[in-house]
Amino acid sequence: MATARGIQGLPPEVFDIILYYLGDTKSLLQSCSLVCRTWLHASRPRLFSTAVAGINARALFRRARRRMHN
Repeated sequence: MATARGIQGLPPEVFDIILYYLGDTKSLLQSCSLVCRTWLHASRPRLFSTAVAGINARALFRRARRRMHN
């Protein structure tokens, strides 16, 4: 039976704990996502947990909604 080596062998909960202590700083989370796939999967939900729509996107959404109802 092969044993896991390196950080990929750690349970996913360990990465969640580490990211919790790092906080939600976007630049730190982006750096963590580049370490390896395991870190990417752990940091992705925190990176994209909030969606922000700009004024133009909101205006486009309103126009599309009006057209659907007309």
